[in-house]
Amino acid sequence: MTAERHTSADSSLSIWHWWVIAGGLIVLQAPVAATVALAVLFELAMALHIRDNLTLNIIMLIHPFAAIRLWQSGLPII
Repeated sequence: MTAERHTSADSSLSIWHWWVIAGGLIVLQAPVAATVALAVLFELAMALHIRDNLTLNIIMLIHPFAAIRLWQSGLPII
């Protein structure tokens, strides 16, 4: 029995890898203000849609609030 070795050169990039590459190239070319605005937009979208984002995670890690926990247990807004 021989074991096959898979290297990174053997596997092709998935569509998600291409999205990450495209996003990195866009961010490199975009002004800082546009990049920050896009990050804020994503944070707001995640907060409204899945009621969870990096900002809420940090707040709840530092000091858990019952109001945030109650709000997160509800249905998505968008």
